[in-house]
Amino acid sequence: MSWFTRFAIVAIFPPTDALPGVADTGLAAFLRDLHATAPLAMRFGLWLATVLYMITPLFTVWLPVPAFVLRGRLLERHTARLCASRFYAIRQLVYLLKMIGGLCWGEHAEVRKRFGRPPLEPDPRTWQGMNL
Repeated sequence: MSWFTRFAIVAIFPPTDALPGVADTGLAAFLRDLHATAPLAMRFGLWLATVLYMITPLFTVWLPVPAFVLRGRLLERHTARLCASRFYAIRQLVYLLKMIGGLCWGEHAEVRKRFGRPPLEPDPRTWQGMNL
């Protein structure tokens, strides 16, 4: 499942001319830590969001293929349409992918440097205090 989760998050946070994408920020290690330490409810939600992202191209770009087959404009359109879905539950599941990707992307030293922010201290990744 981790490869599929990485694929979905990388599609949501692609690199630009000004900023690195989430693929350049150690996403694989971040997800390994998350799966090892996050509460069960968070891991289940991430799994559900990943499955939703992978199976919905039929409804977003009208192709009966999993999302990992899509490339370029089709993948962008699929992601954009999921993020703008009129169904609240779908938007919230995609938001969970965005949140996890944003946690990884936003803590990376290069991203923080581009925004003029100092690097963060290493995160212990304990998820303490999260009562999900």
